[in-house]
Amino acid sequence: MALSIASLGCGNETEVTTTSISSSLSEDIYARPEELPVKPPLMLAYRRIQTESSTLPPFVTESGEITDVQKYTTISPSISVFTDPANFVHEDVEVTFDSFGRSTSIVSYWRDLEIENAALPLPVDNRPLVVDQLVWDQIRRSELDERIFVLVKVKGVPFWNIPQSVQNRGYDAFSEATLEAARAQTISNRELEIERLSSDLISWAVDNDVKIVKQPDLMGWMRLDLPVQQFTDLVSRSDLRRVAIGWDDGTDDNCNPSCSQPSRNWPLGLGRANSRVGVDRFIDAGYDGWRSNSGFHDQSRLNVAVMEKAGEANWNDEARLLNSAGVYGSRVTKRQRCVSTGCDNRTNMANVLGGDSHPNNVMSVVVGDLEDAQGENSVMGDACFLAPDHCVDWREMGSGMAPEAQVQMWAGVNNDERHLAIYEALFEDSGDFKPDVINLSSSWWDCETGCFDPNGPLTGCNATSSLPDEDWFEIAYLNGVLIVNGPRNQTPSGLCNLDSPGDIPATLTVGALAASTSTCNLYGLGNCSLNSTSPLGGVDIDYGGVTPVPGAMSGIDLVAPGAVSFFGSNTAGDGVISTSTASGTSIAAPHVAGAAIDLKDWALSNGQTWINSAGRLHTMMLGMTDRDVNGTRLTSGADDRWGLGKLRMRQFSDSFFAPAGYSMQTRTLVSTGTTIIKAFTNPMPSSGVDFVKCVLQEDEFFMSKDDASDVTLRVTISEPVNGLCTTSTSGTTKSDYSYDLKHMVSFDGATTTLNGKCITVQLPTFRISTAGETTVHAFCYYSGKYDYE
Repeated sequence: MALSIASLGCGNETEVTTTSISSSLSEDIYARPEELPVKPPLMLAYRRIQTESSTLPPFVTESGEITDVQKYTTISPSISVFTDPANFVHEDVEVTFDSFGRSTSIVSYWRDLEIENAALPLPVDNRPLVVDQLVWDQIRRSELDERIFVLVKVKGVPFWNIPQSVQNRGYDAFSEATLEAARAQTISNRELEIERLSSDLISWAVDNDVKIVKQPDLMGWMRLDLPVQQFTDLVSRSDLRRVAIGWDDGTDDNCNPSCSQPSRNWPLGLGRANSRVGVDRFIDAGYDGWRSNSGFHDQSRLNVAVMEKAGEANWNDEARLLNSAGVYGSRVTKRQRCVSTGCDNRTNMANVLGGDSHPNNVMSVVVGDLEDAQGENSVMGDACFLAPDHCVDWREMGSGMAPEAQVQMWAGVNNDERHLAIYEALFEDSGDFKPDVINLSSSWWDCETGCFDPNGPLTGCNATSSLPDEDWFEIAYLNGVLIVNGPRNQTPSGLCNLDSPGDIPATLTVGALAASTSTCNLYGLGNCSLNSTSPLGGVDIDYGGVTPVPGAMSGIDLVAPGAVSFFGSNTAGDGVISTSTASGTSIAAPHVAGAAIDLKDWALSNGQTWINSAGRLHTMMLGMTDRDVNGTRLTSGADDRWGLGKLRMRQFSDSFFAPAGYSMQTRTLVSTGTTIIKAFTNPMPSSGVDFVKCVLQEDEFFMSKDDASDVTLRVTISEPVNGLCTTSTSGTTKSDYSYDLKHMVSFDGATTTLNGKCITVQLPTFRISTAGETTVHAFCYYSGKYDYE
């Protein structure tokens, strides 16, 4: 067997010509020391084929049937595997496009007998008490007769087990009633369990002059106002899991327009161009956020929740959120003012002059639209305005990534209690206002011990910490909501400086490109460098409870333009469009959030409701990159500052990419060994295929554990058997055996023959976390164009 090393990338890539998986594992120089058995294939339960380009009937049942209850388990695998293993099934999808952009979709559901027989116990959080360093610092600065606010979490809280609501989601009446009754009972049982776990603490508080500012939530977090002299007794209790600071440091998290930046601007609307992030391919085809998502929420269009630690007085950009009929603010579905005790609805955000423009900068990037007569009759700083219209260039440059999506405006007041567990309020809406994407262009220090000087390098990267907000963001992810985060701008100093929640895997964390430089503007996205304050990842992770690996998790998922002009500002009551420059990760994140909305719009238009899984949308966005890292291209793995590369969207039904196809496989793994799946039923086209890329993402949640599973990625390009693709492992194989939670390998048609071949995905699993399971998503695509066209 011949062994050839193509290159040594950040992801420990090898390229091997193999005859069997056992021999390739033994000779691959980056293979792990363990010998892994190959798992038997799953049993096919049901398959349907929907096609636009052939004479096949719209739906074909090949084998068996599947119930609505079983389909429901594919929504949140990491919940269902604990609550309903007997009905648990996996869902795969593969979509191919012909040269006219017509699609053929194959959706398969697979039973997994290993999971059905596993009977996994629901994990509970019984880890030892952790008291944040910031709390100790506050105590040392306080007198005994003073009072402090703290956040506490009780011990023994079970892993989140409340499934999504299916009410009004198109299920048959019996299934809806059955599932909703089970959900209501789960909530009731959880409330009783939280009440039991916190009862002694509440009694102690009442007896010791400790005020309960906020009652325990469904994750067991509560906020206390206590005398300093009671602190020793508090932390001596055996029923506590975590004590965190109950106030925020109030520092400005991200760069505002006043930040120093090179003089050349990247106009907002031009950043959508196909030569840049490629969002215009979606918008030009009508995938701009207008589509409804009735299987997910009750709103009329796709929607983004823009969450900001800024008072409501800083949110006055509603003039550019009209609908196409010119109805004022009609794209705003929710306005929330949040304080430490909860959130309340506002009928309108205050329109005041001046103040912090940060929320308006962010919101305009993700959902701004002046092209469709929005903002008419408002000058908004347009020098060539002639009522009621703006000039064409102005409308183009002042419009964002998802210009027809709806938006929710969430305003924290006085930076109180970090982000106030805002998603808890969203969850309590029972899905009516559940956003498709949350944009979080702000962050907070995440500190347990060995913390940092806020003016110096950050040493508090902590993927496993569960603060209240992190718990609720993990729950949001489990409920299908993708959280796009712009971490704090912090110049790297050789140490990981990701803060919360950018340091947890359940967020899509975005670094910033220096998009305002002349090189980036004049010579395209491939010539853009990183902003000097774009943070550094490399987060420590424990695997399977036995193997700590320093810096194993790259943390940064991808990078996006971190500077724009023509954005919404706060210098006038109608939300003027500023021509100065806003910069930093706060600007990069909404580029990605808006692009994710467009991608979701496109997938839903093809009937791909599986995109309502946050893990699947997250994984697909990881594939929407160009692998370009500082002038070189990753061939496997991720980089600690660049992630998987620059945002570069792929609208595969556009004939520009023909021939093209993509697949998404989701697997929940409960044991070690190698799972083998085929990416496509049929071989790739016989000509024109120049590029293949596969991305793997693990869903790991740390609300009840400190360790992660260790799953790796191997992809084989092989010959078809009798004209069809099998789970063959013979052919040209590339592997990403890094310890990261995301993996990538790519094949270049110039060096590997791709036409007429098959793609097989192998998932060697070396460790399973102490939770007993992990859910992974594998996204593969082939195309007639490279990802850096």
